[in-house]
Amino acid sequence: EMNSSPTAVDTSVLGLCGEDADWMPLPSWMRFHLEAGLSVARAEANRTRCVLAISVPSRGYAAALCAAGAVLAAYEIESAGDALDWFRELSALPAGTPLTVREGQRIKRGLSVGVRERDGVTALGIQLERGRHGARGGGLTLWLPAGQCLRVGIADRETAELPARQRGKLLQSVNRFAAAVLFPLDARRFTEPGALACLIFGSRRAVEADALYPGFAARTAGAGSAAGVLNDLMRLRKTAGTGAAWRSSMLSPHASRIPAVAPRVVIFDGAGGYLNGRRRFPASHAIVVLDRTDPRYADAVAQLQGDYARRAGGDMPRAMPSPPPGVEALHFRQAVA
Repeated sequence: EMNSSPTAVDTSVLGLCGEDADWMPLPSWMRFHLEAGLSVARAEANRTRCVLAISVPSRGYAAALCAAGAVLAAYEIESAGDALDWFRELSALPAGTPLTVREGQRIKRGLSVGVRERDGVTALGIQLERGRHGARGGGLTLWLPAGQCLRVGIADRETAELPARQRGKLLQSVNRFAAAVLFPLDARRFTEPGALACLIFGSRRAVEADALYPGFAARTAGAGSAAGVLNDLMRLRKTAGTGAAWRSSMLSPHASRIPAVAPRVVIFDGAGGYLNGRRRFPASHAIVVLDRTDPRYADAVAQLQGDYARRAGGDMPRAMPSPPPGVEALHFRQAVA
């Protein structure tokens, strides 16, 4: 198990801000959800995946905190990643996969054109500008060897059309709140497009409201603190300020179209999300958040009990947090389909 990356974030700096204090610690139930997301996302996923089911009296902030933890853990792993491993993963993507590439202080979007030997070096091709007649191929193509591919990310399929000429977009800066939570990781790369860390099946309205609630703060160097929102860490797709550099996304439990690239963690926010989407992304780690007042709660529990009875062997992450009073948790390994 990967209980921690070589360089791990210190989430104890994340807390709440209120009228009487600039910073106060997270309550135990909030801390549990944040640490659960971190622990599940840090787990290895070879022939089995980690499944964590959480039963709560209310789903408020649960999915958002789990997602924030999952994104932070994924960024730890990304920051410690080996360039050759990432090159191999990018090389395995089909031609035409939308990618992003950082050039200086700008991010450009492109399409993978596969791998080719150039001057005796294997390089990944990224088409940055369309050809004269608008077809794929024939335009400006950048060739990157393995050592330069850490500046390449996987982009959104819905923004795959290339311009005739491209300057790219300026990188966003990381605010003091996010930088404090990310420390000691390099915060400058956090707003670059990266791999999809977390996908949430559930109500976008509810999760987005939690993600944008302005009640959080992070302790900074010295005795100061910086206010922020969970979305500074989640970077939820289609929210203000994220642009193409998002790291988590939402999906309706009834959606027919799903992302082509599997996320590291899938969060099922509610019984309906789990019952309708549990077979999607069978290789991704899963967190199931169940509200005990949900009309389909009993059905979801019955399904989880069946999945638990068919669980696979293997140890769970030793860093899995213990649930606080009022919260119940069930975790097990499931064979990857």
